[in-house]
Amino acid sequence: MKKKILVMFMAFIVCFNTFAYGGEKKDYKAAVLIDYKTGRILYENKKDEILPQASITKLMTYFVIRDFIEENKIDMDEEIVLNCNLDKNEYIDGIGLKGNETIKLKDLIYTLLIVSANDSAMALQHYYEMKTGLSFIDEMNKKAKEIGMNKTKYINATGLTEGNTYNVTTAYDTAILAETLIKKYPDVLNITSQKTYKYNDTEYESTNGLLKINSNADGLKTGHTSAAGYCLVGTENISKNNVMPIRYISVVLGCSTEKSRETESNNILKYGEEIYKNKMYYKKGTAFNIKNKYYKGGVLEGKVTNDLSIPMMESDKIETAVIQNKKLPRKIMKDEKIGKVVIKNAVDGNQIEEDLYAVKDYKSVPFFKRIFYHISDFISSMMGKIAINDIKYKNYFAIIHENILT
Repeated sequence: MKKKILVMFMAFIVCFNTFAYGGEKKDYKAAVLIDYKTGRILYENKKDEILPQASITKLMTYFVIRDFIEENKIDMDEEIVLNCNLDKNEYIDGIGLKGNETIKLKDLIYTLLIVSANDSAMALQHYYEMKTGLSFIDEMNKKAKEIGMNKTKYINATGLTEGNTYNVTTAYDTAILAETLIKKYPDVLNITSQKTYKYNDTEYESTNGLLKINSNADGLKTGHTSAAGYCLVGTENISKNNVMPIRYISVVLGCSTEKSRETESNNILKYGEEIYKNKMYYKKGTAFNIKNKYYKGGVLEGKVTNDLSIPMMESDKIETAVIQNKKLPRKIMKDEKIGKVVIKNAVDGNQIEEDLYAVKDYKSVPFFKRIFYHISDFISSMMGKIAINDIKYKNYFAIIHENILT
């Protein structure tokens, strides 16, 4: 009886630790946490609920304009003359841009992401439409569909509410956007990690307070309107115990205060650090044996020259495979590449590979022995094919047998 109670108690402790964060009351309407590399969902709460997104919109604004810059090889120091009446719109705030003002493209982009300047977003939209003749908003929606943001809809480049309508998204769609954006343009983090930005002798603070409370955070974007509440896309890159770093991406939508969006984002990221970690599987110098009768001794020994670690939860199943090179020379020299070792997380499909290098010289068996092995292997492979196709050929052999008997 005591043993049974102990087992039940331990099970309770495990469940409590695993779902501790999820069990607390949260100050957001929706949230999600993913692993950047695999896209694996590590935590979610109403991740597919459609909600207003406010200035998180500007991540897509940046994505569209950055694609345009790269495709047309435009210099970020290009100066743009603003021909739109931004100063006439009392609802467009930001860095105080005025019509006919000249500004560098770089300044528009940096203030868009760091300061969340609405006038910079509008200026970038006008610049794009003037250059292409295309609708910037259409391109935003097209890009959203292209990358799998199936529940997202844009009506403007700022995220501001227009009458009773606004840009909508889900926590998960936003995570997809952040993941795709960073993978295509990792240098965006050089912008979003900045706590301040100076323009026209004025130093502006980043709207992302997560940068102040989390030293590993380097992005990504905030948002706020009365309809959307306080929103935040956070990301951090964690490396502990000299193992490969993990990047986490968090999204919170609909928080009640600026402080709570920072706290909730930070808590979710810390939760990810606790449940999903890089586990060291093989240290640098670990040796693996590969059976190979074509070489004297019948075994090749290879070692890895780097540590192998893989991100995983405690309950994940890890598979290991040692794969020999398809072609090897008759004489293998020490430190020559002979294959690779692969470790794979069977749950999310993530896999890590590391080359294997011979620990010493190896010589092949004599010529006639190699010939014998080749013939033997050929016969074995043919017999294997027959065994695999036994059902296919069963009737054929039966007909032959019947003909012999008659």
